[in-house]
Amino acid sequence: PADRVRPFKPSTFRGADLAKGEAKLPLAFMRVKARPKYARDGETMTPTGASWGVRTWVELTGTSEVVGQKRWLQTREQGDVGPLYVAEDDATVINAETELPHGLQPKQKWFLVRITSGTLVAYEGLVPTYATLVSPGVGGVPVPGRDPVKDSTTPIGTFTVTFKDRAATMSPEKGKNRAFWIADVPFTQYFNPPFALHAAYWHERFGELVSAGCVNLSPIDAERMFRWSDPQVPAEWQGATGAGAKENGPTSAVVVRR
Repeated sequence: PADRVRPFKPSTFRGADLAKGEAKLPLAFMRVKARPKYARDGETMTPTGASWGVRTWVELTGTSEVVGQKRWLQTREQGDVGPLYVAEDDATVINAETELPHGLQPKQKWFLVRITSGTLVAYEGLVPTYATLVSPGVGGVPVPGRDPVKDSTTPIGTFTVTFKDRAATMSPEKGKNRAFWIADVPFTQYFNPPFALHAAYWHERFGELVSAGCVNLSPIDAERMFRWSDPQVPAEWQGATGAGAKENGPTSAVVVRR
Protein backbone atom coordinates (compact mmCIF):
# COMPACT_ATOMS: atom_id res chain seq x y z
CA PRO A 1 0.00 0.00 0.00
CA ALA A 2 1.21 3.51 -0.85
CA ASP A 3 0.85 4.70 2.75
CA ARG A 4 3.36 2.02 3.83
CA VAL A 5 6.02 2.99 1.33
CA ARG A 6 8.65 5.63 1.96
CA PRO A 7 11.83 6.64 0.17
CA PHE A 8 15.31 6.03 1.56
CA LYS A 9 18.54 7.82 0.76
CA PRO A 10 21.15 5.02 0.67
CA SER A 11 24.31 5.53 2.70
CA THR A 12 27.48 6.53 0.87
CA PHE A 13 29.65 5.07 3.65
CA ARG A 14 32.26 2.50 2.75
CA GLY A 15 35.18 0.92 4.53
CA ALA A 16 38.90 0.77 3.79
CA ASP A 17 39.94 -1.31 0.78
CA LEU A 18 43.13 -2.87 2.10
CA ALA A 19 43.65 -4.93 -1.05
CA LYS A 20 43.90 -1.73 -3.10
CA GLY A 21 46.36 -0.17 -0.68
CA GLU A 22 43.99 2.45 0.74
CA ALA A 23 45.16 1.55 4.24
CA LYS A 24 46.84 -1.13 6.27
CA LEU A 25 46.14 -2.49 9.72
CA PRO A 26 46.09 -1.45 12.48
CA LEU A 27 43.56 1.29 11.96
CA ALA A 28 40.92 3.01 14.03
CA PHE A 29 37.31 3.79 13.09
CA MET A 30 35.34 6.60 14.72
CA ARG A 31 31.95 5.24 15.70
CA VAL A 32 28.74 7.05 16.68
CA LYS A 33 30.18 10.59 16.46
CA ALA A 34 33.17 12.66 15.38
CA ARG A 35 36.31 12.32 17.51
CA PRO A 36 38.86 15.09 18.24
CA LYS A 37 42.43 15.10 16.99
CA TYR A 38 45.24 15.74 19.49
CA ALA A 39 48.90 16.69 19.25
CA ARG A 40 51.66 16.03 21.77
CA ASP A 41 52.75 19.22 23.55
CA GLY A 42 55.46 18.27 26.01
CA GLU A 43 53.78 16.34 28.79
CA THR A 44 50.25 17.06 27.65
CA MET A 45 47.96 16.25 24.78
CA THR A 46 46.42 19.35 23.22
CA PRO A 47 43.30 19.33 21.02
CA THR A 48 44.04 20.67 17.55
CA GLY A 49 40.52 21.96 16.98
CA ALA A 50 40.01 19.45 14.18
CA SER A 51 38.35 16.07 14.36
CA TRP A 52 37.87 12.81 12.49
CA GLY A 53 34.32 12.61 11.19
CA VAL A 54 31.87 9.94 12.25
CA ARG A 55 32.52 6.59 10.50
CA THR A 56 35.89 7.72 9.17
CA TRP A 57 39.13 5.84 9.80
CA VAL A 58 42.78 6.60 10.40
CA GLU A 59 45.81 4.34 10.26
CA LEU A 60 47.68 3.69 13.50
CA THR A 61 51.41 3.25 14.01
CA GLY A 62 50.87 0.67 16.73
CA THR A 63 52.45 2.97 19.32
CA SER A 64 50.51 4.20 22.34
CA GLU A 65 51.38 6.52 25.23
CA VAL A 66 49.91 7.25 28.63
CA VAL A 67 49.61 11.00 29.17
CA GLY A 68 47.54 12.56 31.91
CA GLN A 69 46.25 9.18 33.14
CA LYS A 70 44.78 8.43 29.71
CA ARG A 71 46.11 6.24 26.91
CA TRP A 72 46.58 7.80 23.49
CA LEU A 73 47.08 6.06 20.16
CA GLN A 74 49.55 7.49 17.69
CA THR A 75 48.18 7.79 14.16
CA ARG A 76 49.98 7.96 10.83
CA GLU A 77 48.37 11.34 10.17
CA GLN A 78 50.76 14.26 10.60
CA GLY A 79 49.94 17.59 12.19
CA ASP A 80 51.93 20.82 12.34
CA VAL A 81 54.36 19.53 14.98
CA GLY A 82 54.34 15.78 14.46
CA PRO A 83 51.94 12.83 14.48
CA LEU A 84 48.36 13.26 15.58
CA TYR A 85 46.83 11.19 18.38
CA VAL A 86 43.40 9.80 19.17
CA ALA A 87 42.22 8.96 22.67
CA GLU A 88 42.01 5.18 23.12
CA ASP A 89 38.44 5.54 24.42
CA ASP A 90 37.45 7.33 21.21
CA ALA A 91 38.85 4.75 18.81
CA THR A 92 37.51 1.43 17.57
CA VAL A 93 40.75 -0.37 16.76
CA ILE A 94 41.16 -3.16 14.23
CA ASN A 95 44.34 -5.21 14.47
CA ALA A 96 45.38 -7.89 11.99
CA GLU A 97 44.71 -11.49 12.99
CA THR A 98 47.81 -13.66 13.38
CA GLU A 99 46.17 -17.11 13.51
CA LEU A 100 43.55 -18.73 11.32
CA PRO A 101 40.36 -19.78 13.12
CA HIS A 102 40.08 -23.52 13.66
CA GLY A 103 38.91 -25.42 10.60
CA LEU A 104 39.70 -22.77 8.00
CA GLN A 105 42.01 -23.47 5.07
CA PRO A 106 45.22 -21.45 4.52
CA LYS A 107 43.92 -19.51 1.48
CA GLN A 108 40.20 -19.59 2.26
CA LYS A 109 38.22 -16.35 2.16
CA TRP A 110 36.52 -15.47 5.44
CA PHE A 111 34.87 -12.64 7.33
CA LEU A 112 35.63 -11.69 10.93
CA VAL A 113 32.69 -9.91 12.58
CA ARG A 114 33.02 -8.46 16.07
CA ILE A 115 29.73 -7.67 17.76
CA THR A 116 30.78 -5.21 20.46
CA SER A 117 32.99 -3.15 18.17
CA GLY A 118 30.68 -3.30 15.16
CA THR A 119 33.46 -4.18 12.73
CA LEU A 120 34.00 -6.57 9.84
CA VAL A 121 37.30 -7.56 8.24
CA ALA A 122 37.53 -9.69 5.10
CA TYR A 123 40.52 -12.04 4.97
CA GLU A 124 42.06 -14.33 2.42
CA GLY A 125 44.00 -16.68 4.64
CA LEU A 126 45.76 -14.27 6.99
CA VAL A 127 45.84 -11.40 4.49
CA PRO A 128 43.28 -8.70 5.35
CA THR A 129 41.63 -7.32 2.22
CA TYR A 130 38.84 -5.03 3.51
CA ALA A 131 37.87 -3.44 6.83
CA THR A 132 34.64 -1.65 7.65
CA LEU A 133 31.92 -0.86 10.17
CA VAL A 134 28.78 -3.00 10.35
CA SER A 135 25.65 -3.16 12.46
CA PRO A 136 25.11 -6.47 14.31
CA GLY A 137 22.00 -7.38 16.29
CA VAL A 138 20.55 -4.72 18.56
CA GLY A 139 20.39 -7.28 21.39
CA GLY A 140 24.18 -7.27 21.72
CA VAL A 141 26.15 -10.34 22.73
CA PRO A 142 23.91 -13.44 22.64
CA VAL A 143 23.13 -15.27 25.86
CA PRO A 144 23.70 -19.05 25.74
CA GLY A 145 20.44 -20.96 25.79
CA ARG A 146 18.33 -18.05 24.57
CA ASP A 147 16.78 -17.70 21.13
CA PRO A 148 18.89 -15.23 19.09
CA VAL A 149 15.93 -14.52 16.78
CA LYS A 150 13.71 -13.42 19.68
CA ASP A 151 16.58 -11.54 21.34
CA SER A 152 17.72 -9.86 18.08
CA THR A 153 21.29 -11.03 18.63
CA THR A 154 23.88 -12.16 16.10
CA PRO A 155 24.97 -15.74 16.85
CA ILE A 156 28.61 -16.30 17.80
CA GLY A 157 30.64 -19.04 16.12
CA THR A 158 32.25 -20.14 12.87
CA PHE A 159 29.87 -20.60 9.97
CA THR A 160 29.98 -20.94 6.20
CA VAL A 161 28.12 -18.99 3.54
CA THR A 162 25.18 -21.27 2.70
CA PHE A 163 23.52 -19.14 0.01
CA LYS A 164 24.16 -15.83 -1.74
CA ASP A 165 21.18 -13.91 -3.10
CA ARG A 166 21.37 -10.67 -5.10
CA ALA A 167 18.12 -9.47 -3.50
CA ALA A 168 15.95 -11.08 -0.84
CA THR A 169 12.72 -10.25 0.98
CA MET A 170 13.31 -10.30 4.72
CA SER A 171 10.96 -10.39 7.69
CA PRO A 172 11.30 -11.35 11.36
CA GLU A 173 7.85 -12.93 11.04
CA LYS A 174 6.91 -16.26 9.48
CA GLY A 175 3.95 -17.36 7.41
CA LYS A 176 1.81 -15.54 4.84
CA ASN A 177 0.17 -12.97 7.11
CA ARG A 178 3.24 -10.93 7.87
CA ALA A 179 2.73 -7.36 9.06
CA PHE A 180 6.32 -6.23 8.48
CA TRP A 181 8.91 -7.01 5.86
CA ILE A 182 11.65 -5.33 3.84
CA ALA A 183 11.66 -6.02 0.12
CA ASP A 184 14.67 -6.39 -2.16
CA VAL A 185 17.37 -6.47 0.50
CA PRO A 186 20.49 -6.33 -1.67
CA PHE A 187 23.57 -8.55 -1.67
CA THR A 188 22.50 -11.06 0.96
CA GLN A 189 24.87 -13.77 2.18
CA TYR A 190 23.24 -16.28 4.54
CA PHE A 191 25.66 -17.90 6.99
CA ASN A 192 23.37 -19.33 9.68
CA PRO A 193 19.84 -18.91 8.27
CA PRO A 194 17.91 -16.76 8.91
CA PHE A 195 21.04 -14.74 9.76
CA ALA A 196 22.96 -13.12 6.95
CA LEU A 197 25.37 -10.42 5.88
CA HIS A 198 23.39 -7.95 3.77
CA ALA A 199 23.06 -4.35 2.67
CA ALA A 200 20.97 -1.98 4.75
CA TYR A 201 19.66 0.94 2.71
CA TRP A 202 17.37 2.15 5.51
CA HIS A 203 19.85 3.47 8.10
CA GLU A 204 23.22 5.18 8.50
CA ARG A 205 24.27 3.79 11.89
CA PHE A 206 27.04 1.43 10.83
CA GLY A 207 29.25 0.54 13.77
CA GLU A 208 26.29 0.47 16.16
CA LEU A 209 23.98 -2.34 17.32
CA VAL A 210 20.93 -1.86 15.11
CA SER A 211 19.74 -4.98 13.30
CA ALA A 212 17.27 -7.74 14.16
CA GLY A 213 20.22 -10.15 14.29
CA CYS A 214 21.73 -10.04 10.82
CA VAL A 215 24.93 -8.15 10.04
CA ASN A 216 24.06 -4.90 8.25
CA LEU A 217 26.58 -3.48 5.78
CA SER A 218 26.36 -0.25 3.83
CA PRO A 219 25.12 -0.80 0.26
CA ILE A 220 28.60 -0.09 -1.15
CA ASP A 221 30.31 -2.47 1.26
CA ALA A 222 27.68 -5.18 0.82
CA GLU A 223 28.15 -5.21 -2.95
CA ARG A 224 31.93 -5.21 -2.60
CA MET A 225 31.86 -8.16 -0.19
CA PHE A 226 29.24 -10.04 -2.25
CA ARG A 227 31.39 -9.87 -5.37
CA TRP A 228 34.55 -10.79 -3.43
CA SER A 229 33.37 -13.76 -1.40
CA ASP A 230 32.91 -17.39 -2.46
CA PRO A 231 31.04 -18.95 -4.08
CA GLN A 232 31.10 -16.55 -7.00
CA VAL A 233 27.72 -15.62 -8.50
CA PRO A 234 27.80 -15.34 -12.31
CA ALA A 235 26.32 -12.14 -13.74
CA GLU A 236 23.24 -13.91 -15.13
CA TRP A 237 22.47 -15.74 -11.87
CA GLN A 238 20.23 -14.57 -9.04
CA GLY A 239 22.21 -16.47 -6.42
CA ALA A 240 24.42 -19.44 -5.67
CA THR A 241 24.49 -22.17 -3.06
CA GLY A 242 27.59 -22.26 -0.89
CA ALA A 243 28.15 -24.96 1.69
CA GLY A 244 27.68 -28.45 0.32
CA ALA A 245 27.62 -27.49 -3.37
CA LYS A 246 31.03 -28.62 -4.58
CA GLU A 247 30.22 -27.74 -8.18
CA ASN A 248 30.07 -24.07 -7.18
CA GLY A 249 33.63 -24.11 -5.87
CA PRO A 250 34.97 -23.01 -2.48
CA THR A 251 32.85 -21.37 0.20
CA SER A 252 33.72 -18.42 2.41
CA ALA A 253 33.51 -18.62 6.19
CA VAL A 254 31.91 -16.16 8.59
CA VAL A 255 33.48 -15.97 12.04
CA VAL A 256 31.46 -14.02 14.61
CA ARG A 257 33.05 -13.10 17.94
CA ARG A 258 31.86 -10.96 20.80
